[in-house]
Amino acid sequence: MTDPVEAPDYLSTSERVVWLATRELMRRMTPTLLVALEAYAIEIARWRDADEWVRIHGTTITLRTDKGEVRQVIEAPQLRIARAAQIRALKLAPLLGLAEKS
Repeated sequence: MTDPVEAPDYLSTSERVVWLATRELMRRMTPTLLVALEAYAIEIARWRDADEWVRIHGTTITLRTDKGEVRQVIEAPQLRIARAAQIRALKLAPLLGLAEKS
């Protein structure tokens, strides 16, 4: 890209990696696209981070009593986080020219 738009300082390292890689694919940048790119980078990083947590810890969390007895097994919140971030990122992709609009 020839324009001087840089990744916002407040993005995390993983968000910045997505921002920079995606920015390279874009032909132009407008204020609206800049906001969409920031949101997209955050959602992709959130999706990846939550997915990594699930890969390490699994899809469920076991809640136990003070005595260590199993009280309940629940779905890991990171699954919902990953799903929601994935949906939001996929909705932003067409605006950035990364996917066909449906």
